[in-house]
This record gives sequence, C-alpha cells and structure tokens, in this order.
Amino acid sequence: METMKITLAHIETSLGDPRGLWAAKEYPHQLTILDKLMNYLIGYTCDGSVARRSIRLFKGIDSTDQISFSSWNETRAASLKDIREVLCLAGATCDTWELAVTIKDFLQNLFDTLGYCDIDDDIQETELNTYLDQLQGKPDSWEKGAITPFRPAYASWLRKKARAPGENVLPEPALMYLKYLLGKTRYAPFDYHSEKVLTRLGLMTRETPHQIKKNIYNQFVGVDKPVSKHRKLVEFSKIICLERQPRCGLCPVRTSCHYSQKISGSSPS
Repeated sequence: METMKITLAHIETSLGDPRGLWAAKEYPHQLTILDKLMNYLIGYTCDGSVARRSIRLFKGIDSTDQISFSSWNETRAASLKDIREVLCLAGATCDTWELAVTIKDFLQNLFDTLGYCDIDDDIQETELNTYLDQLQGKPDSWEKGAITPFRPAYASWLRKKARAPGENVLPEPALMYLKYLLGKTRYAPFDYHSEKVLTRLGLMTRETPHQIKKNIYNQFVGVDKPVSKHRKLVEFSKIICLERQPRCGLCPVRTSCHYSQKISGSSPS
C-alpha cells in the first residue's frame, strides 16, 4: 500500500497542477457541476488546454469574431456545426463531429428530462435518481435507429448505427464522474487509461477479473480526492504512458514499472 502511494505521488508531482477554468475577477460565477462534467468530457478526449479553452468559449468568457456563446443552454440550442467550430477553434484534434454529437446529445437529454440545462443542488433526490437511471441507456425494446431522446433526429445521420440498447448517453467514465460530483459514489471512474497504467506497473494483469481490477484501482487512488488523481492518471497515460511507443525515458516511475523494466531487460526495484 505504501508503495502504491509513493508511485502515485511521483506521477502527480511530475504533471503539476492543472490551471483553473477561470478566475472570479473575469467571471464571477462559481463552477457548476455541469461545467466540471463538460471539462472532464472534453478533456478526456482532447488535451486539457483544449478543454479549458472550449469551456471558456461555450460559457462566453472568451469570444471571437466567428463564435459567440454565453451558456450551456445556448450550446444545446446551437447547431452541431457551431459546436464543432468551437472545438476546432480551441485546438481539438480528435473526432470533433463525434464529440459535438455527444455534447449536444447530453445537453438536449438533460433539458428534455429536467426542463432546464443545468444540474444544481436544488434538484430533488427522486428526480435525480430517475435521471441518472435513464442516463445509463435506453431499453432493449426500443427500435434500433428510432428517433428517441437517446437518438435525436439531429444526430441520427452522423453515425453508422443507432446507439445500442443499454449504451450510455455519456461515456462510462464521464457517467461515473457525474455520479461522483453528485455524491452518488465515492469512487473515481475506472477506465482504459487507468487499467493500462496499473497493468504496466504490475499491479494487475489483463486476466485479472474486472471487479478485482476496480478494487485494486480504488486502493491505488485512495479516498482523498480520488477524481483528481484519476485525471492525473489519464493525463499521464496520454502524455507519457502511451499505447504505442511509451516515453519510458521520461517516466518518473520507470524503476518500479514492470513494463519498462521488461523492455530494458532489468528487474523493477
């Protein structure tokens, strides 16, 4: 357990602290749950700086001659083309059409379900539980390709197939992150990036049962700010512990990494 803490501390220290989305003097409103979720959703696919720039454009803190947004409700009502333009202007290099669909799909679903485009502390517990349940996927009985709240008309032409039965409106890590922000779980999201890093460190194998993997991961990040540590692992995975050609020479935990030592022919310390 102590070794896990030391390893995670090295990873966190090597990446530094992320910049805040905005300062009170430039935008007096505090971060909302939706702001944090969207920052996570965009930052998970793109670079953190791209997510920060995108959020500032969507909220109207930054503006350009071509782009003018002021709220998430305005983003919801915008065209996919305009949402994609914001992402591209912010420097996104991922599949911006797919990300634009995810953003608009989620915001529209939020508006259709709750009647407004935000999530705050005033929401009733029963309403919140119902909303979270339906976020986890559409019923199997819904027809494939049908226009539903989970497959709106504006998105149906962008993908080769409709969202599969049971598929989340949000990607699984983002859904778990939302539940954490809402106090519905105390565990951080467990995802591909986390699994890859911990497997290479030798803390689990590909054959380890999924639930045991999650237990090992939860023990690794601990209960003190687990989501912050999770985001550091994601960043570490995208910057240093790459799927192909990992940058082991820059890795702060290479002496403890089974993968790195296997490549170099030595044993982890």
